[in-house]
Amino acid sequence: MSRKLAMDNISLISKDGFAHTEYSLDYHETLKKKFNVSSLNNTFDVDFLWCINHGPVDWAKTGRVTDMGHAVYAANGSDERQSAVCPFNDIEEVLEFDPVKEYGLADFRE
Repeated sequence: MSRKLAMDNISLISKDGFAHTEYSLDYHETLKKKFNVSSLNNTFDVDFLWCINHGPVDWAKTGRVTDMGHAVYAANGSDERQSAVCPFNDIEEVLEFDPVKEYGLADFRE
């Protein structure tokens, strides 16, 4: 893996190639049984791991959320999720959305 190649790509520094960004090797249970995470990433020459931190709370319990669903990627199809109905009725409602009013602020000490 090349941290430098990944960082150069992020910084838009021209190189001979692009960093291999990985989004979903962790869905492949069969591969995970054969390799530990580090060797899996080395075997597939992964330069940059992408993941999303959804924050400190389940936002759906505090206010409106959107959900575009998830296509089948796992071999057994367990990751498929249909999209939810949009909680906004029109564009104006989206533009008026105030996340602090909707969800409040997180406890920064936590």
